[in-house]
Amino acid sequence: MPQTEIPARILRKRKFIFTLGYPNSPEIAFDIEIPIPPFTDFTTLFGNLVHKTNLPYACFDAARSQLQEFILKETRSYEDDIADSSVLDFLHEDGPSSEFDYDQKFRMDSGMTPDVTPHFDEDFKELMKVGRTEELLKLIRLESEMNFSLAQKLEQRDAELKKLRAECEDAVERTKETSDLEEHSYNLSVLNDKLQLTEANYCNQIKALTERNRSEFIRAVGILKENGNLPNENCNKKSVPLNKPKFVEHPPVLDESFTIYIGNQLKSMHNARLLQYRSLDEFCHDRSMESMDRTVYESSRLNSLINLYRRDLKAAVMLVDRDPLYHMHTQTEFFKLCEKSVELHFDPIDVQLQKIAGTISTLNKSQRHPPSNQRCFDSMDTRLHGDHDLFRPGDVVFHLVTDQHWDKIDLTSRHPYINGLRNCIRLASKNAVRTLALPLFLNKDVTESQPLAFYQGRADLLLKCIKGFLIEVCSTGASNANCAAFNERSMHYNIIFGVPETLGPKIFEATVDTILQVFHLVPTVNV
Repeated sequence: MPQTEIPARILRKRKFIFTLGYPNSPEIAFDIEIPIPPFTDFTTLFGNLVHKTNLPYACFDAARSQLQEFILKETRSYEDDIADSSVLDFLHEDGPSSEFDYDQKFRMDSGMTPDVTPHFDEDFKELMKVGRTEELLKLIRLESEMNFSLAQKLEQRDAELKKLRAECEDAVERTKETSDLEEHSYNLSVLNDKLQLTEANYCNQIKALTERNRSEFIRAVGILKENGNLPNENCNKKSVPLNKPKFVEHPPVLDESFTIYIGNQLKSMHNARLLQYRSLDEFCHDRSMESMDRTVYESSRLNSLINLYRRDLKAAVMLVDRDPLYHMHTQTEFFKLCEKSVELHFDPIDVQLQKIAGTISTLNKSQRHPPSNQRCFDSMDTRLHGDHDLFRPGDVVFHLVTDQHWDKIDLTSRHPYINGLRNCIRLASKNAVRTLALPLFLNKDVTESQPLAFYQGRADLLLKCIKGFLIEVCSTGASNANCAAFNERSMHYNIIFGVPETLGPKIFEATVDTILQVFHLVPTVNV
């Protein structure tokens, strides 16, 4: 048989070129993989183009249309070449081969590498799209079993450590009353060593349990994605009880919601909410979930997992001291909540904090001459953040470094606290966070010791600054590579302002009046 010419090899990457359209304007080039990789939609692809090329907002519509045509044309060309390759193979082999992968052969002939196995987050995101509800509920029950086993291990650790600490305290008291100081000092040293050894032992056990749970969960997700069902051996047949603490019902707190306009010429509409809170960890964890019925809990958890890798994320701003390991050293309620979660999607809280501490150390070393009115920790944007998969009220938690003597600080729009808050809002915009909860007065512990005018002035300053930050992120949609870049309409944000319940209703009502003065409200419609 005469040799037929092999079709020309094509490259996997194609270059998309777009001209801005005004005189002497430069061309924008962007490399695109053809065909588009799995689990990559057009909106994300266009958002990456905007982010990498700094495409002006005025060119979004034209660039979006041309990019769609370019991808369609190149994909058709790619499929035509695959078809030509299969025909040539049929002619060369003197017959068809039903088991032959023409797509893979074409990739090899054209110098392409096979697709890399998608990451776990891509597998999980795809599973949430196509998985059946009853199978996804099996995955949630498997997660509940892991959470239950972790909670049991933590309870054992806390009980044993509490017992050893009590023995150490008793030994210290006996040392004060006895004359044989050497013997009691030795006993105290033995107890102290036993305490440290027990704590290290449980730390290793919990770490091993966490890694084993994550490996098992990743394997279950892979099985469920490939087969469409999860074998019963992956889930315990007996029902695991939910870890329900005694639910204490608190009286309702004051709550007020507003629909506001942002911007002068190009207005965008957002939601604002003023809410009283008892502690900052309420921004990250809804304690009412702990008393839910199993069916309600599983439905709520399923909704959380579906939205975990989507763009409409929720974030909270927490206030911490300058120590990057503040949560670990002080054992805050937030740290205890994170410790009780299995964290099957992200690193545990201690690992995230240690990574942040290393980053802060590197940044502070690189800054040889910090401003005279700031400390080293302020100069690195005064912002930390972490990811958590258990807390639906807050998918992302920003840590804003503040001072304990917040009421004695002369707060201005140029203060590092305000700059840190600005960085939180900008980073939230870039990472598709639509809902942001923050303490309005940037305080951890507040008593009603200041006059009403003090809180009104601080609320007025912070609300005006936040309004300006929202105008900035809404007017520069290109800063959001994952969501704002491809939305035909402007971004919509939900901002929750928290006011401590200890300040009472008088300051809450005064803050409501301040919001009415700072923001332009959407007119109400009477039906």
